[in-house]
Amino acid sequence: MTRLAPACWPPRVLGPTGDRLAQLASDSRAQEFAAGAGRVAIPRSPGVPVAGIELSGPVTEQLRTKTGETSILVIAADMATWTPGRDVI
Repeated sequence: MTRLAPACWPPRVLGPTGDRLAQLASDSRAQEFAAGAGRVAIPRSPGVPVAGIELSGPVTEQLRTKTGETSILVIAADMATWTPGRDVI
């Protein structure tokens, strides 16, 4: 899937889409489901607080390593069953 992702979401699409999502978030936190390694969340995080939910433990750790714990709240959880306020599976 990682190999296919750049072709599915090229920068010319991902950039404006992420910018629009940042506008919609306004003064609140943006929530990204299936955050993966942060391709959408990381570019948004300087201007918009982002919380990312990711099911895969190794991918969650990769995202935490890339961003540190301060720029993006990384939640290891199943987005289908996650309840706001809980940050673990």
